[in-house]
Formats: sequence, C-alpha cells, structure tokens
Amino acid sequence: MKRTERDREATERRLLEAVGELVCESGFEQIGINALAARAGVSKVLVYRYFGSVDGLLAAYVRRHDFWFGLPDGVPDRACLPDFLKRLFREQVARLRGNAALRRLYRWELSSDHPLVAGLRAQRERIGVELTRRVCERAGLCEERVAVLAAVIASATTYLAMLGDFCPCYNGIPLDGEAGWERICRGADELVDALFRSDGGPAAGMEDVSDEPGGIACCGDVRDDAACGVAGGLTAFEAGDCDAAADGKVGGSGCAAPEVAR
Repeated sequence: MKRTERDREATERRLLEAVGELVCESGFEQIGINALAARAGVSKVLVYRYFGSVDGLLAAYVRRHDFWFGLPDGVPDRACLPDFLKRLFREQVARLRGNAALRRLYRWELSSDHPLVAGLRAQRERIGVELTRRVCERAGLCEERVAVLAAVIASATTYLAMLGDFCPCYNGIPLDGEAGWERICRGADELVDALFRSDGGPAAGMEDVSDEPGGIACCGDVRDDAACGVAGGLTAFEAGDCDAAADGKVGGSGCAAPEVAR
C-alpha cells in the first residue's frame, strides 16, 4: 500500500473514531465540521475530500457499525436457518449493547426527519426486506409471518438496548448485565424455533380473516368486533369465557384484569 493510501486510511479512521466520541458526548444533532476536524486532528478540508460532507461522514460511521449494514451475503439451507437467525439476532443485540453511539443514533431516529436519517432508514428497510425474502425462499415459510416475527424481535431488542442506558430493569428482567440479556435472547430463540416447527401458515388456532371487513381471528372462528367485545372497549382476551356477572373488574366482565407488562 502506498503512503498516500495509508495516510488516507488513517485519516478516515481518525474521523470515524471522532464521530463515535462526539456522538456519545453530545448526540448526532450537535456534530459540526469544526468539532470533528479538531477531535480527529485533521484539516476540515479532508472531511469534504473523503466523505463529501458531514452527513456523508456520519453515514459512513453508521454503515460501518450498524448491524444491518453488515449482514452476510448468503443464506444457509433450511436445516441451518434457525441457528443462522438466532445468531443474527444475538449479534444485533451485542452490536447495540457494545456501541453507545449507535444507541444514540436509534434514539435520534425516533424523533427526527433529517435526510440522513431518512436515507439510512430506507437502506436498512431494503436490506431487511431482501433478507426476509431470501430466508422464506430457502425455507418455504410464509413471508408475512417471518417479516412480522423479525420486526417484533428486532424492534424489541433495539428498544431494550436503548432503554438500558437509563433503566436497569424491564418487566423484572435486568438490562445491566449478561444474565438478563441471555434471558431475552433465549426468548427470541424460542420464537424462531416455534416458527420453524410450524408449517409456515397461520398460527395454530388462529384463522386469517384479513379479507373480511371488520373481522378478526378469535379462537379459530371469524367474529366481528362486537362478538369479541372490542366494540365495548375489551380485548378478545378480556371478553373470553368468563362469569356473566360483572364484578367491577376491567370492562365489567367476570374476568380478572390481566397484569399489564410495561
């Protein structure tokens, strides 16, 4: 490698490291060209030369560290897919827990319509949709079910990783140590295993009635909202087979109100 190439590589590395440091200190919103150049110990001209703009530098940082931008190209055979997906979700957790700057990025995304954020979201979405398509094609699974499962696991673990910076515990599970996170990851593992034990169709006991206006799946039967108690402000769970006499509990049914997890 020529010296000029080594110099450029070293400069880019210092600038990317500066991004991580400054983001942890003040967030993505406050980063400016002068602060970046000063922290990296380089001329700000080099930011424009190597990355085009501050946003270009920030995007490069995210693409280097965000889990979803480093997914493997290939998808294994069906027999290996459960372990493959479990490793992916665990790696996502490890990446977020190990990088405070990424957690700040995700918090920023929740309340920002900045063009940089919109572009990263769009790229991440394309990557996720394509991975889902390839997994379903290889495994013969229902694409909609896999997409929902992946969305639930990925979004839940991302939220908990962000929350862990401010809250040591969630629903009785500690977020400040390995034991709690292992419990969370094992829960995700069980969801993946359940998916592959199924036949790829609707979940057992549930009927897909998405084509029927106002209909929802309820214990295998198609019921309208009123039949399930939804019109009266009850969930299907709360409007289940309970004593007819109202006893002052949730919704006035004979059911005990379910304990609500945070």
